[in-house]
Amino acid sequence: MRRRAAERLRFLPAGARPRQDHGPSYLWNSATWEIREALLPHLRSVLTGDWDTSEIIRHAIEIREGTIVNLDILSLHHRSSEYPHARA
Repeated sequence: MRRRAAERLRFLPAGARPRQDHGPSYLWNSATWEIREALLPHLRSVLTGDWDTSEIIRHAIEIREGTIVNLDILSLHHRSSEYPHARA
């Protein structure tokens, strides 16, 4: 049976502190670290706007100057390939 937090705290010995689960914050920090490490090598080309110099960044661009570059996006949303991309 699940008890509310206030009820669980009532049964702790005087002066005792409940244990905290640091698992989620550890996993969040680990994922954030990995994402940062993956993005850092490409940061300069993104910030300077030299997107065509990096093949990885060039392939990551889905919309360029208001035009959808990746036509798979349109097919996923059942849209026509001609602007204004009406529903097919």
